[in-house]
Amino acid sequence: MPNYKLTYFNAYGRSEITRWCFAYGGIPYTDERIDIEKWPTFKKELISRGLVGEMPILTVDNRELHESLAIARYIAKMAGLVPKDPLEAAVADACVDSLAGIGFQFRKMIRNNKPLKEFFPKTIDPSGPEFAEQRQNMEGDFGPNVIYPVLRRLELQLQDKKWLTSHGVSWADLLISQQFGFMRRYFPELLDEYPSVQTLVDRVRNIDSIKKWISARPHTNM
Repeated sequence: MPNYKLTYFNAYGRSEITRWCFAYGGIPYTDERIDIEKWPTFKKELISRGLVGEMPILTVDNRELHESLAIARYIAKMAGLVPKDPLEAAVADACVDSLAGIGFQFRKMIRNNKPLKEFFPKTIDPSGPEFAEQRQNMEGDFGPNVIYPVLRRLELQLQDKKWLTSHGVSWADLLISQQFGFMRRYFPELLDEYPSVQTLVDRVRNIDSIKKWISARPHTNM
């Protein structure tokens, strides 16, 4: 088996789905986390090596792979989380593409466009006054225009189904659970009207390997 190293911030962000795939597959790897204060220096180092100056980075032996979804898809394949049927694989990919987009927008919204270095160290109380603007955004434009349309579509897709595809559990199921479980931390009632999605979110989080990872991982805001 290759030696894997995943390099990213000390955050969930664009790498947490890959970490879940590693955990599900029982695949050993080095979880390298770059402190936000050290990022400018590390970025210059990457650029000096002819790299794009972005994270995450997956190092596979001596080769480096960029782009978060490409990284996650690769590890998902290694973990047996990509459907073998091409159409079912495409259904999973379509779900992942849509969730990755709204996940980025959601994280930007909850930090209220503040720089990451200001947001990372804070302890966020979603019920506190400092989160009032984010709650207003969620109830106003953001929820109805960004989050709820995706939830309605997923609710229809998941009705009377254990997993999104006939393959069984896939990386799309893991991302549904990871993304909406994270959003539910800030908006506890988010999934109340989407019982099929909520059931899937909890089902994935109760998979032994995923449950173990969630209990052991560093806690971060993002």
